[in-house]
Amino acid sequence: METQERLVDRVRDHARIEYRLGDDYFKDVYLSEYEGCVPDNRISEDLLKDIEDKFYHIVGAVRDLVEEDLDKEGKRGERDFAEVYINTSYEDCSSVLVIFRKHLVYGEHTKAWHYQWQTEAEMEEYLQEVYQTLKSNIEAVLNGRDPE
Repeated sequence: METQERLVDRVRDHARIEYRLGDDYFKDVYLSEYEGCVPDNRISEDLLKDIEDKFYHIVGAVRDLVEEDLDKEGKRGERDFAEVYINTSYEDCSSVLVIFRKHLVYGEHTKAWHYQWQTEAEMEEYLQEVYQTLKSNIEAVLNGRDPE
């Protein structure tokens, strides 16, 4: 199975299985047109948490897959974990940072209402970019180099 297919499935399953958000969450939040940070039917009493989840389900799922792939390749130690940090905003940009061994290996600064796609193919392209950036930067750190 191609990495892109695994990535889309991983994001879908991350929300559906790990967080019990139902089968429609993925489509509602990432592949539907709506105004605002999250669809109206997905707004809870804590909008900032809803926005955080929107980012985390993607970056956290991709991070998990990168770590699994590095494990299969024998490249990651048992205490090597990448941590995802998200600073959310409903008025402006939210920041997503992934830290590995005190190095920034991924960073994104975008508005939550732009964090959706018209098609699954567009989303796959984005996920592949996140995957490649994370994997190459973590590998750089593991090899004693600075991430790009």
